[in-house]
Amino acid sequence: MRYCLGSKGPCAMDAALRLIKKNNENDSMNPLVKLLKTCVIGLSFIACMAASASEIVHGVFASTSLDREYVYNVYLPDGYQTSGLNYPVVYLLHGNLGNESSWVRPGNIQQTTDELIAAGKIHAQIIVVPADPKFWWADGQEEKAMTALIEDLIPHIDNSYRTINTRDGRAIAGYSAGGFGTVNAALQFPELFAAAAALSPAVYKPVPPSSS
Repeated sequence: MRYCLGSKGPCAMDAALRLIKKNNENDSMNPLVKLLKTCVIGLSFIACMAASASEIVHGVFASTSLDREYVYNVYLPDGYQTSGLNYPVVYLLHGNLGNESSWVRPGNIQQTTDELIAAGKIHAQIIVVPADPKFWWADGQEEKAMTALIEDLIPHIDNSYRTINTRDGRAIAGYSAGGFGTVNAALQFPELFAAAAALSPAVYKPVPPSSS
């Protein structure tokens, strides 16, 4: 029996496939049966893919800290729209030269997260992928990226989505420059994050290195 990712039971097309198999055994040369079988197999594949109702939503809001629009993508798990539940949140920071789509397309977070949730390896959760055009998630001379992350983005997400709005319901992670931002955020604001994962973080001593 095949199960669709994100669904509660077998694919709806399975019964039709069993019926076609039975008919096909009785008349394997019937061209209409062969055509119907091909169509239903294709529809079964499409139905199973559609059964995963997770979403990637693009968001924009006005950031007071940056005095401009703040853009991000957010992963909403299967069932979010109807469950009424509040979900833990992971803030996932991109690396140098990345943007709000880096973890979504090259990183493939939707399929990966869907599969991990369906396998029971992680709980259903919201994943926020913000964009930092200066790439280092720090309060620099041009923009206050860390302040915007903490004071603008997190409250916006908590007000816009059904989150677990406590330290126990919030984590942060990032790759390279995003790992640098993750370490800084976790050390500066330990009251906000229950866990942090710095993936190959760009952490230097002294900061910045002469080659930077």
